[in-house]
Amino acid sequence: MAEKEYLIEISGNEPLLERYISAIENNNCKADATSYCAYSIDASPSFLNSSVVEYFFQIKSFNLEIYQDFFEKLRKIDASGFGGFSYDLKNWIRENVIKKYYEITNENEGFFELYPTKPFRNKIQFDNQDLDKLKFICYVATCYMKFGASYESVTANEYFEIVNELDAEVFQQFKQNGSQQFDKQLTFFQDKDLLCQANDAFATIAISAKNDHEETYCKALNFINNLLKMDFPRSFSIEFVSPHQQALNIENLQLCGQNYLFSGAVKYPQLHPQIIEYINLSLKEHEWYSNLEAEDCAIPSTFAVFALAIKDRKYLNVLEQYLNVVDDGHQSIQQHFTVAFVKKYGIDQQTFPLFLKLIRSMQEHPSNPDYIQHFQKAQNLQFLLDAKPHFDDWEWSYVLYSIFGKDSDSDLLAVKFCPELWQVYLKIREKRAEDL
Repeated sequence: MAEKEYLIEISGNEPLLERYISAIENNNCKADATSYCAYSIDASPSFLNSSVVEYFFQIKSFNLEIYQDFFEKLRKIDASGFGGFSYDLKNWIRENVIKKYYEITNENEGFFELYPTKPFRNKIQFDNQDLDKLKFICYVATCYMKFGASYESVTANEYFEIVNELDAEVFQQFKQNGSQQFDKQLTFFQDKDLLCQANDAFATIAISAKNDHEETYCKALNFINNLLKMDFPRSFSIEFVSPHQQALNIENLQLCGQNYLFSGAVKYPQLHPQIIEYINLSLKEHEWYSNLEAEDCAIPSTFAVFALAIKDRKYLNVLEQYLNVVDDGHQSIQQHFTVAFVKKYGIDQQTFPLFLKLIRSMQEHPSNPDYIQHFQKAQNLQFLLDAKPHFDDWEWSYVLYSIFGKDSDSDLLAVKFCPELWQVYLKIREKRAEDL
């Protein structure tokens, strides 16, 4: 086995680890270019990241400001960002807070068992000297919201629940003010037209507009985009209310703040560049709008993309960019957009490839009676025939089902075509010889 290219053991390497801690504090440390899990300084041997963190905990008594400053610097150094040491932070919280105030019912299963059954509380009065530790837990929870995978919001919420149980005042301050790592002007704005508030700890953006003027929507979009240029959580929610709010003209599309905001903003062509900026800032795979139920989940930018793409054909390239990112295993909200898309633009040389992308952007896209009528034309059937070689037979069967419904593989469908076009359709649905 090849020898590791970085040091692991703490014992015997304390002087070097002291230098690592000092280098991190003074911004003189960097990630090891040859390993995603190690750091390096000068010409010294590289060191495993978790060993550096463990030694930091050994030699540094807890101080909120020192700890937060250290891990903020470390996050910018580590090749994996916050994920490079989040496991070590979980261990520290478990040993220094969880075990003190909770009965750990199973040492070998997870870090602590809060859900679905909470552990027994120890009969220990909460120590006010631990208040800063609760604030540090809130900081860690916020990091999970900002930098963790979308599913790690569960861990963040567990930490917030612990803080709320141990000292509700600390939790309420965080709920009201967020992490306070952003300038107030970024998280709060108010004038005669609207009130904007954001909380990075809970990944929420709330906007209340007093009118539906172009300038009002302009300021709302600026507020959101400025947040997204910073370390605001990548999965987030937008709550938006206005006097005359309307939803996008897409049947069955979920009603939510994002829907109302971009339905209003898209009416003003001068705001379209800001909407595109929002899309570019927010479009991230495996991130989600957090105010939608699981069955209606959508990646950030969804409603903005739909608003532009249904507004004007010139924005169909934005739709294509979006569909290249959509996770077909989780998201299905676009099925509602597909119907509106076909009604608006029909099927032609430009829209056909996007139509195919839409129906393949989710598993088993539902069929719709409106689709068939567009493929009762020779040109559009030829589009299908030309596209067929680019699909496996099993995948092609899903394409045909999404367009022609349950009779896609049945001769009952013949009544939809004239004899000449029915022969073309038979070629379209014909399986490859090797699959027969």
